[in-house]
Amino acid sequence: MESTIVRLTQGEHKGRLICIMRVGRRSPLYQTYSDDEGNTWSKARALNLVGVDPDLIELRNGVLVCSFGHKPDCNDDGNFLAFSFDQGGNWSQVARLSSEITGAYTTVREISPGTLFVVYDVRDGEYRSLSRRILGRTIEVLPLK
Repeated sequence: MESTIVRLTQGEHKGRLICIMRVGRRSPLYQTYSDDEGNTWSKARALNLVGVDPDLIELRNGVLVCSFGHKPDCNDDGNFLAFSFDQGGNWSQVARLSSEITGAYTTVREISPGTLFVVYDVRDGEYRSLSRRILGRTIEVLPLK
């Protein structure tokens, strides 16, 4: 299992811990939360996201961003960003970062308001290839209209 946790810093659920976890290569990511400093957790629920090695951040404007990747057996290679505008209630927007064969491990950080820096790898040729490139991209997150 691979997991990531963020503490909400604003909004209705300020202080809540949200955890997103991988439970398999082709399984949905799961999400749980705690409102008591991690002493108890909600029942984990499957998200509409399939992938591995999630990373999770809260932007300065309160939007949550989850990065994750697909390994080749998903039949949809690539790395992705998903967005929640309601503190993890729904993950309604998914953006593809790459379509190449990848190890599917990602990291995302907000480097200035609305600007993300995402790091991920792509493999040259096939999944088990020792030849790979580590890429970094800047992504501008536009406000909803």
